[in-house]
Amino acid sequence: MVMERWLFVVNPVAGKGKAARRWNRYYRHLATLGKHWDVYHTKSPGDATWIAKKTVEDRAADVVVAVGGDGTIHEVIQGLAGSSIALGILPAGTGNDLARYFGIKKGLRAIRQLQGAIKRQVDLVQTQNGVFINIAGTGFDAWVARHVNNSVWLKRWGPFGYVVGVAIQLLFFRPQRVDIEVDGALYTYRSAWLVALGNGSTYAGGMRILPHATMEDGELDLCVVDGLSKPEFCLIFPKVFTGKHVGHPSVHLHRGKRICIHPATPWPVHADGEVLPQETMEAMVWPGSLTVLCPAP
Repeated sequence: MVMERWLFVVNPVAGKGKAARRWNRYYRHLATLGKHWDVYHTKSPGDATWIAKKTVEDRAADVVVAVGGDGTIHEVIQGLAGSSIALGILPAGTGNDLARYFGIKKGLRAIRQLQGAIKRQVDLVQTQNGVFINIAGTGFDAWVARHVNNSVWLKRWGPFGYVVGVAIQLLFFRPQRVDIEVDGALYTYRSAWLVALGNGSTYAGGMRILPHATMEDGELDLCVVDGLSKPEFCLIFPKVFTGKHVGHPSVHLHRGKRICIHPATPWPVHADGEVLPQETMEAMVWPGSLTVLCPAP
């Protein structure tokens, strides 16, 4: 029987530097996997995408394991999308929403889960700037993501930094008109606060913005928060942590295979926790385009 080849792509700066320390613990237990394995340490943004693409082109591995956070996984899948090479995850980031979705634990339990992992085919989402796997959006949350990502201190504070970013953006943010097309049907929201779409259910470290979303149904889920005053928004926003915001009349849900989002004036766009170089979003589901190693039931 031919032994599988695994490549571990390690982002040492993920999770405010925690990834480097976690990797040292992971490394000592790799022999228990019973695989041929190699390691690549990223040195700059985009490095994980480059090595993933090269691995696919050279057929140099059967599995690429992302050691980092959701941003590291986002880079790796740019190279693995549509290939037969599977994605593995050793969580070492701040939010770790993708690990949470797949039921992957932290620490050495993640190594044990890899030992008996099964393969699942999941959907990706194609946009004008590559693919994403979890959640993307624009509006209030994207402004918060941009502010946090541009602040060394807020990034170091983890989830608390995100809360501080929310408080800061509440002082300046103004909702606006957003036109949204879902499988050809047009919806206009006159005073939208945020628009989130995607595959997964949580982002920003556990906020259940799309509580009913799944990565294996061939459709995208969409959530629009519209028509609220600032005090009303402040009352609703905490409910996102439990997913109970979806019962509010100002929260609108849609599902479809192709979704286009056009704000009246440019807003930042985020995907998998990364702020993207675009101001509108055209998204289409790509069914079953990624293989992921997941814990056995």
